Amino acid sequence: MKPEFVFVACRYGSENLCKQEIAEQCTDLRFSFSQKGFLTFKADKSTANFQKINSLTFARLAGISLGSIDAEGPEFYNHLEEILSKSECLQKVKHLHVWDRNLGSGDEVLLEWLANGGSGSNHPIATDELSKFCSQKGWAINRHAKQDDHVIDLIRMDKNQYWIGYHVVESGQQCIPGGVPIFGVPEKIVSRAYFKTREAIHWSRIPFQEGDVCVEIGSAPGGSSQALLTKKLRVVGVDPADMDPSIVANPNFLQIKKRISDLRKKDIADARWLLSDSNVAPGYTLDTVEDIVQNQYMNIKGMILTFKIMQEKQIKDLPTYREQIRSLGFRYVRMRQLAFNRQELCVVALKNKSMLRFGRLKNKQKKST
Repeated sequence: MKPEFVFVACRYGSENLCKQEIAEQCTDLRFSFSQKGFLTFKADKSTANFQKINSLTFARLAGISLGSIDAEGPEFYNHLEEILSKSECLQKVKHLHVWDRNLGSGDEVLLEWLANGGSGSNHPIATDELSKFCSQKGWAINRHAKQDDHVIDLIRMDKNQYWIGYHVVESGQQCIPGGVPIFGVPEKIVSRAYFKTREAIHWSRIPFQEGDVCVEIGSAPGGSSQALLTKKLRVVGVDPADMDPSIVANPNFLQIKKRISDLRKKDIADARWLLSDSNVAPGYTLDTVEDIVQNQYMNIKGMILTFKIMQEKQIKDLPTYREQIRSLGFRYVRMRQLAFNRQELCVVALKNKSMLRFGRLKNKQKKST
């Protein structure tokens, strides 16, 4: 078999970080091509290790690169058919995911993506030709795929230029076009932290249960609390600053108007989840977290943290941060730069990985009931 080419989607502006991480963690891949938010690599071996690639911090979505097209109209579909006919994967394909490499380039693009239900403007997904093409093959367009489903990726690079890829779903993030989830947007958004937290909840698969108590450190003005409340959690916001009145009015929200250093841990002893998205260095965030989770009154099962990364050299400290979290009793720790993140990373930590499976079983039982 000839070597594969691999495509990787990342956040706009993080291309060098993604290349650096792949060079260090995936030594069988050789850099080939790059545009903002999109890279390709050549695999020295015949098959790339996608389980490894998809576990990386800066790779949002990855798959096999099949080629590119720079055309429009009937010529576009002739080229597309020609590229697909050379692939051995088509027999198992069920989905076509159409998305732009500029996802993650800014809030406006992401908000348009959400507003249009997963498709941008001036996009071939809106054309009758693409619908007809997929109908003939029995493919669904931009639908949520399932575990082990085979997906063709049609990635818009520029006006008439597209990259063709292919991936097999191994994680929740690969189920959705471009690795960017679609979720409801309330009429009023308290702050952009709402979007970050909604995406973090989707990616992390934290097994929240209705009525669970989640403590948010530095909650004002309330964007993250707004997202947590959509999961029917009871939220305790710890912040001396004022919260948005709409959040305060929610019966499932309680504010403790204190600095975290002045908080009595007894007051939050029923909390099972912890969230922190403060504009401080990762080391300070971890010191604060450690003070909470190691307190005798606390029984935190999982956390969603945001690490502010102001300088590239801080990336070298990520393994140290990961081990520090594990030393606190959280054996399952993952880091990822999400689409709504800026110069920051999302970190999810659970006491153990089996909690994810338990949470899925609980949700299935609720649905069946």
